[in-house]
Amino acid sequence: MISNTNPCGGGGDCVSMYIEPVLNRYHKTYQDVITFSDMPPGPIRRLVKPIRAPKLSPWSSQPQTCTFVLMRTANSTEKTPQAYLTSGDLPAVMAYLHENGYIVDTHLSNEISLAGIYMGAHSSPTKRCVAIISYSA
Repeated sequence: MISNTNPCGGGGDCVSMYIEPVLNRYHKTYQDVITFSDMPPGPIRRLVKPIRAPKLSPWSSQPQTCTFVLMRTANSTEKTPQAYLTSGDLPAVMAYLHENGYIVDTHLSNEISLAGIYMGAHSSPTKRCVAIISYSA
């Protein structure tokens, strides 16, 4: 069933939320972290930091890009233990989004995943869309 309503509430301020592997260069570990397609609107933006994510493999053809990563606190850095919010933090992140006036669409992201569509300019099978969010302050 196709809906005629705009999932962004007409404002166009939608961002996709992903789980994707990122190399923490300081701790030399890979982590499945929560990222966004762009800097999100609203209060969560104070916890999002742009990082230059290195290629996951030297043989990868994907260019190094800016990745918007959800941090545990506004003061977290790559050197902070458990700096990034990960897939295990999704329930708490979803609750935070709902409590702070966000519209969270997981149905559309599930349909996209089931169809095998990878979203974003540099998407890959390792980057999973978990929700499309918009802010309705």
